[in-house]
Amino acid sequence: MTSRHRRPEPAHRPDPLGHLARDIARVRAKRPAAQEAPSRDFDARLDALEQDVREVRTRINALFFAVLTAALGDLAGRVVL
Repeated sequence: MTSRHRRPEPAHRPDPLGHLARDIARVRAKRPAAQEAPSRDFDARLDALEQDVREVRTRINALFFAVLTAALGDLAGRVVL
């Protein structure tokens, strides 16, 4: 039994973490080609990975605060005094 107020389920649900994989790929694509080649030095690879994590974490934080701001703005618009 379906209600006319209920939204139909989307046929395809996008991967919720797919955008993070794309962000990591973009970050790696911006690096010079010399850093893109796999390094034999473990410390250099670890530093590159830590840099990736920092950049992705920054993007996640920005996305979180953008969503939070939008949600609070929407909530503030619904409040009737």
